[in-house]
Amino acid sequence: LIRAFTDFLAFMVLFNYIIPVSMYVTVEMQKFLGSYFMMWDDEMFDEELGERAVVNTSDLNEELGQVEYVFTDKTGTLTENNMEFIECCVDGNVYVPHVICNGQEHEELFFRALGFTYLRLKDGQMEILNREDEIERVISGKVEQVKARVEHNAVEGLRTLCVAYRPLSAEQYEQVCHLLTRAKLEFQDQDKLVAEAYDLIERDLILLGATAVEDR
Repeated sequence: LIRAFTDFLAFMVLFNYIIPVSMYVTVEMQKFLGSYFMMWDDEMFDEELGERAVVNTSDLNEELGQVEYVFTDKTGTLTENNMEFIECCVDGNVYVPHVICNGQEHEELFFRALGFTYLRLKDGQMEILNREDEIERVISGKVEQVKARVEHNAVEGLRTLCVAYRPLSAEQYEQVCHLLTRAKLEFQDQDKLVAEAYDLIERDLILLGATAVEDR
């Protein structure tokens, strides 16, 4: 009697993980049919793209109901790197065109649509045709006006970017290029060498303006 009892317990321990084939087929069919209900769900329809949910695998259907929070460290995962242009500050003046920026340059939208036209670069200075058909030359920057606008946009939670330039002589360019090439070949203190190269050119800049964007 004791031997029969111990054999029964051993049997339960050894074979408790065995699932009948019919049960396995039933579960897989339930997952397969459940994936179609997800694709038919109107609440998961994306009106902007005109597409429904697509189920690539049915093995995770029952686990989706356990998801409560989704964390990500990549901004583009949720925003698709789609930025909406809010405003720009050019020479101290604020302009707010309604255009969408998707990582592309829209110089004509920013200036032709606002009445400003970029003409040419003459004698190291840019010439712009304003709304009154007068030619203006950009030679310096209005630091305080742009700084105040950047601080205002930063408080509102917008991503700000200042735009400036500085003409480099051939000797300065060769010096910076040499330092950057050296930094690429060095395995130690590479960041320090790159920072030294940028410090040589990121000074005495002429401020052009600033932009403000936000995740669409």
